[in-house]
Order: sequence, then C-alpha cells, then structure tokens
Amino acid sequence: MTAGCKIGFSSDIYSAIILNNTIVAHSTCISHSVIGPNCNLAFGFVTATRHLFNKPIKVYLGKSTIYFSSERHHGTVFMHGVETGVHTSSMPGSTVMSNIRILPHESAKGYVSI
Repeated sequence: MTAGCKIGFSSDIYSAIILNNTIVAHSTCISHSVIGPNCNLAFGFVTATRHLFNKPIKVYLGKSTIYFSSERHHGTVFMHGVETGVHTSSMPGSTVMSNIRILPHESAKGYVSI
C-alpha cells in the first residue's frame, strides 16, 4: 500500500499492490492483484484468482493480446480511477482500464474498457 490509501474493517488483502489514494471498503478480498491509484472499491468486492477447473488463466494485456499465465493464482489489474459498486467481483486475469465503473452485483471479466 502507498500514501493516502484507506482500508476498511475486515478486508482481506494478500499479495496485492494498492497504489496512491485508493479506498478499499470493509469486507473486501483482494489477492494477487494490482490496484491503480484513485480507485474506489465498494463493500463486498472480491478478486477471483484461480480457474474453477484448474485450466491455465488467460491474462488480458489488451483487446487482442492474451497471455496464458503459468501461475496457479492470478488476480486482476485495475488502472487508475476504477470504481466498483457493492458485491462486485473480477475474474482471474482480467484487466480493467482507467475510469471504468463496475455496477453493483456485476463481474469484470477479460479486458474491460470504454
């Protein structure tokens, strides 16, 4: 974590990088991920890190650039200014570009941009 971050009560953060001025509400679970600056992650946000059927995880580096990770666990990458609603999630290997809003009860999957 870096300067200006706020982490809420009962949040679980493991092997993650959280950059400047990011707010993580209570009861979140962030693992094996990079969260950019000025993000706001609402109550109940979860990063999935493992494929349900133990298949290789597709990591999205762009709209048409996909990398297959050799790691068992791979979280998500949020660019700056991403906001999430309550009870949202991100699937393994997803990339969410700058200033995207993920609405309540939705999931980010793959490469998410405007």
